[in-house]
Amino acid sequence: MAIRLLLRSPFIVFGAMIMAFFVDGKTAMVFVVAIPVLSVIVYGIMLITIPLYKKVQSRLDKVMGSTRENLDGVRVIRAFNKQEQEVARYNEENVTLEKFQLFAGRISTLMNPATYIVINVATIGILWVGGDRVNTGSL
Repeated sequence: MAIRLLLRSPFIVFGAMIMAFFVDGKTAMVFVVAIPVLSVIVYGIMLITIPLYKKVQSRLDKVMGSTRENLDGVRVIRAFNKQEQEVARYNEENVTLEKFQLFAGRISTLMNPATYIVINVATIGILWVGGDRVNTGSL
């Protein structure tokens, strides 16, 4: 799905910009400004979050490995009376994972509001420029 979205989105965006130039060149200049801004925002957030999600994945692997160790060695852990140490180690790994997940999630949640702001400002710009062109009779 992600590949389809990544391949389809640029065609839709640039196709819309080309069609806007067919309708009115001055109004289409809003697209020329908005598309690079939108691209920079999306690229910047992805540039930050992709390494974060790799760290989250590695932390999740550690938690799952610890779970597997505890389940496989439950008899040994009980025999040496190490339940409290294993629970503390597991809780520490879980807290670390939670912190990484929350941080990565907070950064990635910036994408929707930021893109909506750019799109809404571009819509206002198109309406403003288009309305002015209609009022002057040049559209």
